[in-house]
Amino acid sequence: MHVPTFVIRYRNIEIVSSCHRFVAREFEAEEGGRRAACAYVCAVDDRRVSILARTDGTGEYQRRYGFSTDLPTSCLSFSCAAGAARRTVLVATDKVYAIGLEDFEVRELVDPALAPSVFAENRLIDVFALGGGGGNGEEEYLLCFQVWTSTRRF
Repeated sequence: MHVPTFVIRYRNIEIVSSCHRFVAREFEAEEGGRRAACAYVCAVDDRRVSILARTDGTGEYQRRYGFSTDLPTSCLSFSCAAGAARRTVLVATDKVYAIGLEDFEVRELVDPALAPSVFAENRLIDVFALGGGGGNGEEEYLLCFQVWTSTRRF
C-alpha cells in the first residue's frame, strides 16, 4: 500500500511572536473593478487578539487590528456562512465578539445582562455562523458549550 506524502510549506509571520490559537482564511473581494484575494490570519495570545491581512502582490502580512481581552480566548473562527451580511472573525472569552473585517468594528454577540448566567457554569468551546436570520439581515450564531457539573461524593 502506498501512503501519500505531503509537503507543508510554511512561512513565519514575524509580527506575531507567540500565540495559543490562530485561524486563517482567504476571501475574494472586488478591488478597483477586479477580483483580488485577501488572506487573513487571526492570532491570539493570553489576552491579545491580532488580525493580520495579506493582499495580492505583497506577500507579507500586515497587522490590521488588535485589541485586548479580559480573559484568554477559548475559541476563534471566521464567519463566512452563506447569506452572512459581512465577513467577521468570531472571538470568545467570557464574552463573544464579532469583529468586522471591512471596518474592524467590534460587537458583543451575547447580551451583557445574560452573559454572567450563560457563562457561569458553562465553557464555550466553539461558535458557528449560521448565516442570515430569516430575511431580516441579522446573522445567527450557534454557541457550543461544555457544561460543567459539580460532582459530590459522600
